[in-house]
Amino acid sequence: MQLSLSYTNNAPGNRVPFYLLPFAGGGDTLRAFREFRFRDENAGVFNLEFRHLVHPMVHLAAFVDAAKVAHDWQDVNPTNLKTSYGIGVRAGSMKRTFFRLDTATGGGEGARVFVKFSPAF
Repeated sequence: MQLSLSYTNNAPGNRVPFYLLPFAGGGDTLRAFREFRFRDENAGVFNLEFRHLVHPMVHLAAFVDAAKVAHDWQDVNPTNLKTSYGIGVRAGSMKRTFFRLDTATGGGEGARVFVKFSPAF
């Protein structure tokens, strides 16, 4: 399980460059959406993953992701969240993931497949 909150604290009238804004979307946040799909000055991301050991070096995983971005930090709340869910395979030891393959869907944008050489969290 992972919960992350990001916000910007800029002076009134100042803007944060788009490439520094908090985001949701991609293989580490909201897996059914492309990288950096949602951006604004505040973001909240919640990931829940259940793993089942099928071999000493292989886990099967089921996951659910939820996220929201908003201009005001008060609007980052658990209503109208973007969600995704899916399954995956993890390869590695009990303490470290070396390879993962995730297939995710949700949000009406079709299925996405991610191959990563890092842990989910």
